[in-house]
Amino acid sequence: MSEIHDFNSQDQENIDALARVSFNSLDVNKTGKITKEQFKQGFVEFITSAGFGRPSEAFLEQYFKKFDADQSGDIDYQEYKVYMKDALDKMVEAVL
Repeated sequence: MSEIHDFNSQDQENIDALARVSFNSLDVNKTGKITKEQFKQGFVEFITSAGFGRPSEAFLEQYFKKFDADQSGDIDYQEYKVYMKDALDKMVEAVL
């Protein structure tokens, strides 16, 4: 288990790579920003492919707002990376 924690807390390069790959998959028109619609579509695809039902609009709105830290209406890479690192940290804490 400590290997997971070490990856999450110390290997910034791998965290950056993971964030970049997932960001790029959501930024389908390659503008450097994820629109609310792109975010919702990607999030729904992820949740349903994991075997869960479609999340509600309220749930999608809530999570979009968490990622969109500056409330600009879209998510840039820096916002995305910060939230992804925070989410990884929380997952590791839950496992440990």
